[in-house]
Amino acid sequence: MDSETTVTEVHRGLFATLRERLAKRSDSEHIQALVRIAIGSIGTMYVFFIYASGKLSVSQQHILFIATCFVLAAIGIFLLVIIQPEASPPRRLAGMVLDFSATSYFMYVMEDMGFVFFAVYLWVTIGNGLRYGARYLFMAMTASIASFSIVLANSSYWREQWGFSAGLLVGLVGLPLYLSSLLKQLGKQHDELKKLYEQMARHATHDSLTNLPNRKHFHDQLAVTIASAKQEKQTFTVLYLDLDGFKAINDDLGHAIGDQLIEKTARRLEHCVRKGDMVARVGGDEFIVLLQDVVSSDVSKIAEKIIENLSKPLMLADRSLSITTSIGVATYPHDGVDINALIHSADIAMYEAKRNGKNGYRIFSRGQVHFAPLNVKGLSG
Repeated sequence: MDSETTVTEVHRGLFATLRERLAKRSDSEHIQALVRIAIGSIGTMYVFFIYASGKLSVSQQHILFIATCFVLAAIGIFLLVIIQPEASPPRRLAGMVLDFSATSYFMYVMEDMGFVFFAVYLWVTIGNGLRYGARYLFMAMTASIASFSIVLANSSYWREQWGFSAGLLVGLVGLPLYLSSLLKQLGKQHDELKKLYEQMARHATHDSLTNLPNRKHFHDQLAVTIASAKQEKQTFTVLYLDLDGFKAINDDLGHAIGDQLIEKTARRLEHCVRKGDMVARVGGDEFIVLLQDVVSSDVSKIAEKIIENLSKPLMLADRSLSITTSIGVATYPHDGVDINALIHSADIAMYEAKRNGKNGYRIFSRGQVHFAPLNVKGLSG
């Protein structure tokens, strides 16, 4: 009983592995291979029953051998699909050649009963195009025309049926070309829709002016960072920035200049942080920086670097402009264990920096707040 159970479990494991390997396929080549086996098996059984009933002449008995060879070859292709699930052009070409060879052979030997294979030519040609793309469509079209041309060259019967034969050749050329044009149109529309989707997805998560992550995207990333830090028992730091005097510049010089200032500030911020840190725009002149895997001494250096770089003069509209920033610093988990608490702590520290002269940063503390101003010229507001 135990051995039977073990064998059953082994079989289940093999089938599960097979399903898993086939599920990883990005196309339906395995389905095509199974359909090939099924059709070949049905055809072989049909030929066998005809043979068993004595309706096959001696000169026709090779049909059963050919049908059996087709099934064995189809099984071989299916096994190759299982062994190597990755796309294989030679394997696909082998399946295509097998299909057209069998179709042409049976059309040749069955003569008046071979009209059914007209549809098979078209089915195999169009099926390869739909399954694998335009390249395989034209390969299948070429192979089908070559295969049927061989039938015409060797069969006086099909040469006599010139109307049907000419119609098939026209169909083998016309339908694939028409399908190719449809595939190109569908591919173009797919690319346009994909591009539009990517743009919409980016607009939903990024600020259109600066191309920085927006508030929602930052909150989502912060939630992931908090969960990871909680599990790994790590700390990270948030810097909340507000530009000093931006409203005055925006009102006096116009929104166009204000937008340019915001955009250039975003680029400067990106150059002040390390790879892996995150800079987001969360308001008109408000930014947040997420610093991961950083010690307190480095936080101060980064804050000072930001203040110093942002205060450097900018040339906008043929005039030199300078602006300063106030920064609030909060660290997880000391200053907040969730998104709202952490950002609120950084926001409080930032306003403390503004109340104490601006152009500096504050490190949040429940007992006291440390203020570090920098003497940099700039506009205040």
